[in-house]
Amino acid sequence: MFNPDEFGVTAQYVLQGGSPEDVDGQFLNEDEVMPFGEVGLSSASPEFHCAAADLPAGADEGDTLILPAGSYSVAAPIRRDGEGMAVLTLSES
Repeated sequence: MFNPDEFGVTAQYVLQGGSPEDVDGQFLNEDEVMPFGEVGLSSASPEFHCAAADLPAGADEGDTLILPAGSYSVAAPIRRDGEGMAVLTLSES
């Protein structure tokens, strides 16, 4: 599912003050339309989905994720689903 040769991408996860570590996952950057008046407001909500075990120990909000598409900050606490998956909400650095 996260294989870079298929649907995934290899990113570099950088802990605050740490060294980069490779993490395979899926980068999603879909536009989202939020209700705002009569026309709505469009925004992008980039996310990175990966195996929770692949994240470095101590991974948290404020860390950096470097992707081929650019550099992003982890913008919120990492959401772990209890089944071994993690979702990182990102913002462009």
